[in-house]
Amino acid sequence: MNKFSHQLKSVAFIASFLFGLTSLLQAASNGLDEYYRLKTTDPSAARSALEAYTALDPSNGTAQMEMAYVLTNEKKYGQAVDHLKTALKTDPGNEKARLQLAYAYQRMGKSALARKSFDDLKESSGTSTALACQALADLAPQRWQFLPRPAFADLYLAPIYLSRFDDFITYSQTRAGVALANRGEWEIYGSLRYTDDSKSTGGNIPAIWSDNAAIFAAGVRYRPFKKIPVSATAEQGRAYDLIDQNRDHWRDDFRSGLSYFDRWTPPANCAPSWRFPFTRSASLYSDVSFYSRYDRNWIGYLQWREGRRLIEKSRADLDGFFYFGGSMDSNKDYFNNVGEWGVGAALTPDHAFPLFLRYTVVRGSYLNVASRIPNPHGNAYTDQRWELVGNLRF
Repeated sequence: MNKFSHQLKSVAFIASFLFGLTSLLQAASNGLDEYYRLKTTDPSAARSALEAYTALDPSNGTAQMEMAYVLTNEKKYGQAVDHLKTALKTDPGNEKARLQLAYAYQRMGKSALARKSFDDLKESSGTSTALACQALADLAPQRWQFLPRPAFADLYLAPIYLSRFDDFITYSQTRAGVALANRGEWEIYGSLRYTDDSKSTGGNIPAIWSDNAAIFAAGVRYRPFKKIPVSATAEQGRAYDLIDQNRDHWRDDFRSGLSYFDRWTPPANCAPSWRFPFTRSASLYSDVSFYSRYDRNWIGYLQWREGRRLIEKSRADLDGFFYFGGSMDSNKDYFNNVGEWGVGAALTPDHAFPLFLRYTVVRGSYLNVASRIPNPHGNAYTDQRWELVGNLRF
């Protein structure tokens, strides 16, 4: 009798366990069904159902992914990362979870972790490869980012060689500051601009071909629109002449203006084979600014490159383009009033690094203005320009 009673209790325990497990799974299933049913009509109730589901069955990757999406929409990226990691414990090969984890790191400003995650994904054979490759290109300027938000520092490099003057010009700007407001539309910063060239000389009769100055300034930049790449900038600083021009080396420098820059390029491609897509690759830059140090001059610039992606392989590509540009100013200096056109090519060795090399053959003309400085170069000119452009954020 005791043996029979013991067996009966064991059967009852097993039945109770199976019933409880079935009920648990049924409740979980009902909770997930409830989430999908309420997702569009009652997001708050849907969120509660999903939270109950993930607590009830944390091993379900689908629930963890859905919870991560919800938290991402709420900009709670740290919590989203926790759910994505849980989903990956269940299914380490889940490419969607790996991709969303990389995006979450990116939104948190953890560029190193994001870049590593995207770099791992680009080697996969799934549909995430192209997305990861483009993300690496987008993250290229932040490759060495280490400052926590809202602090930032950046470096812009644009050395250029002009064949018609046999002149190599070095230009760079370094900024460090804080980005404020919801999307960092306000930036307050200190900056150092540096420009010199290989042809200018000083002394009793200086011959200046470029600015040749180091400018220390405090500035503010405002980007009023989320989707239109327009920015307003104002900087107050002091400029130091790098070459003796028979005057005080230090001068005040105030500059302020509006600028626009946008580009329309194909997504980066990680395919190992050669491709010839011939898709559009274009950019437009425009700037109108006031410069106190240039005799209180207003100067406007325009550069439009319209072209095609000619060749791509792995993360490298070559673009060809037509170039249209020029400048005008309020003081009618001949060197600030030109119209140009040309053809060129731009080589990006690796989209994961923020550097590219550009070559342009230019035909230009000086506009007919009453320049206070005589034009010694004639009306028309031809030039070959080599430019190396880099943009880093720290």
